[in-house]
Amino acid sequence: MWLPQELVDAILEELAGPAAHKSLKACSMVSRSFVLPSQRRLFRFLTLNSKTVGIASSRFTERPHLASYVRDLHVDMHLNTKLHQHSLLTTFRLLNKVQRMAISSYSWQTWAWDSFPDEFHDAFVSLLTLTSLRCFAMTRCRGVPLALIRHALASYKEVGLLVAGIDVNQKIDLFPAPTSDDGKSLTHLLLNYAPSQNPEFHARMIAEGITAPSTCLDQLELAVPVQGSLGGLEKIALNHSSSLQHLVINFWQRHEHPIRLPSLPNLRMLTLKASVGKLRIPVAVLSTVIDLPTSMPQLEVLSIIVDAEYDGSGKVVDQYNLCEVETALEDLSQLREVNWGIFSDDVVAFEERIQKVLPRASAAGLFSFSTWSWRSKHDPMVHFSYDGLHT
Repeated sequence: MWLPQELVDAILEELAGPAAHKSLKACSMVSRSFVLPSQRRLFRFLTLNSKTVGIASSRFTERPHLASYVRDLHVDMHLNTKLHQHSLLTTFRLLNKVQRMAISSYSWQTWAWDSFPDEFHDAFVSLLTLTSLRCFAMTRCRGVPLALIRHALASYKEVGLLVAGIDVNQKIDLFPAPTSDDGKSLTHLLLNYAPSQNPEFHARMIAEGITAPSTCLDQLELAVPVQGSLGGLEKIALNHSSSLQHLVINFWQRHEHPIRLPSLPNLRMLTLKASVGKLRIPVAVLSTVIDLPTSMPQLEVLSIIVDAEYDGSGKVVDQYNLCEVETALEDLSQLREVNWGIFSDDVVAFEERIQKVLPRASAAGLFSFSTWSWRSKHDPMVHFSYDGLHT
């Protein structure tokens, strides 16, 4: 029975989740009309690690057109690059339409840029200059060349820099960045570095010398580098206050002391993240909420995301003046929603406890609750949106 190609595409688009890969392989053998769209989805996301890099290299060498279907590329730097160097470089050279790329390590260990051979650097740089590349993230890397960061900020729509050190002296050869006429002006930026450990780089960031092309910056995520302070990162937010619509503050485990947020009177969305032991809303988050009517009076959506190691029981909020929290929420005249997101299966119990300690805001219908999956937490593409992603 012949099916219109539009219907075939619609069927395949519904395949998602852990079983999708197996289902797509089966669909690719149904008929000729299923082969191409199935392969595009099968190879859309590629993780290169010690288990997959050899297979990918062999398969793409035999069928180069399959490499052109890769849109999301994750390179796990925990793999032994010396052992797999040939396979890794071969795969890099065959990939030509990658749109989102994340370089990280599943081992949670840092890796050093200068620990890899020049051949790796050259092949890696060739990926960075792909005209299709729109999103780039580098995680837990030490000694990142400043030239690479300059290129990323000037060339891509979304950039994530979770780095342990920036080398302002190391030189790498990169082609000139594309002009902003192609729609690649930076809109999303995530920064996780310690200004006190990278003073020269930080000075350049806040002087707008590096982020000058990002006049359309819409979303900025900042990781709190030390207890009780953004360590100067707030100046980057102030530099882009005219365009910034969404600010994300990630306290990680540095949430025991309040921080002072920058004054952003035009900000529409704020997300506060924290990692805790027992499920609770820490002091730093509550303190930030109290200050919002002064620092962000036009706020419309507030999201609070808590990553807890275990649910626990009893109070869900640290000892704090909860009346001030509710008053602050009432004083935000434009506020229409407060989203509570937790990494837990017991969202119902959490919802009941929040509603009990913040009854006025709950009665006003501001609250919504959601559960975040552990799979999404460890997704290497979690830093990126899907806006503008093309097949």
